[in-house]
Amino acid sequence: MEDTSDASGRRRFLSLAAGVGTAALAGCTTPLSSWTVHAADESTTVGPSTTGLTDDERDRYVDRVAERYGPWAADEIVPDAALGRRLQPGIALGNLVWDGEQSLSVTDSSGATLAESDNYVAIYENEQSSASEDERYVYWLWSCARPREAGELRKLWSHVDVTGGRIEVYDPGGDRSDNGTVSPHPEKTGLDTDEFAVRWRGEHDGVQVVTGSLSVSRDDGDERDFEWTAHLGAGTR
Repeated sequence: MEDTSDASGRRRFLSLAAGVGTAALAGCTTPLSSWTVHAADESTTVGPSTTGLTDDERDRYVDRVAERYGPWAADEIVPDAALGRRLQPGIALGNLVWDGEQSLSVTDSSGATLAESDNYVAIYENEQSSASEDERYVYWLWSCARPREAGELRKLWSHVDVTGGRIEVYDPGGDRSDNGTVSPHPEKTGLDTDEFAVRWRGEHDGVQVVTGSLSVSRDDGDERDFEWTAHLGAGTR
């Protein structure tokens, strides 16, 4: 790991007491060889009063993900002890502070569904001791997608812009292989801009999971002030 600078077929939206900023983009096309790539985005602004998932809602979400994508995909929604060992140095997961989910689907020009994804973000207390008096949190990002009809997965990413916080470190910090390439999104990641996106790119006709994490410090104790965007791209001939 290196420290670098750079929730059915309908959508469910987070209930935001502090307001929601939503921007959807569908049907964008980019020619790629004999394929056309269609994409969809969803952005949500999460504020200090934003309501997260209840325990029952989270349980139902995990069950739905397991049924849709398979139990192995749902296993990584909650970073248990095994996943915790994969987090970067300087992180010790504490209590769950907040979590939320978004769903996306990509359609072609005829309205046929090419791919669908579920996306989840959770904030945990970081109990790792530090000389700083700042509040420290860990953001856990999970996204899973599958192609439908004649579609093929091309891009999948989850991005957080941490307003009022400071990103200390993020993971992955570089490229790794998983049915393609998993890496930080170069245009949406930077310690100077306090944003991070974990991105998968490839050509895959099966289920794909991508996860990432980041450590954030805040001097005002506000752990829920950020913008979260999920993106899904799928190709069709």
